Amino acid sequence: MNKSLKALVYTAWFWLLLILLFVMNQIDPVSAGPGGILLVFVLVYAIVASLLFTVFHWGVRVVSDIIVRRGRRVTARSYRVGVRKAYYIASALAFGPVLLLALSSVRQLRWTDILLVVIFLALAIFYITKREK
Repeated sequence: MNKSLKALVYTAWFWLLLILLFVMNQIDPVSAGPGGILLVFVLVYAIVASLLFTVFHWGVRVVSDIIVRRGRRVTARSYRVGVRKAYYIASALAFGPVLLLALSSVRQLRWTDILLVVIFLALAIFYITKREK
């Protein structure tokens, strides 16, 4: 990837957040209808997914470098998370806040619902991490 594409990928959450703030300030939810509400949910999902991707991809790299510098007998490469796996994990985890927001918007959010969302996300992450190529 060239540098401008990398910069766009790692800062996409900021630009999406600016778009979401603009949409929330300029559009009335009643007049926007279902399309406007769907746009807000999609923007929230994209913001959380891109932010989590950035954190996973760079955070794991920083932590693995710290572990290797402490003198462990492992290589930094064994702790790295690939771009594809970081994307899959971020996409699965980004669905959680959107699902909780959707349940909250229809006044159906209870402790059992939160527990079910957490269990669903844990299962999704388990399947993603155990997936073979």
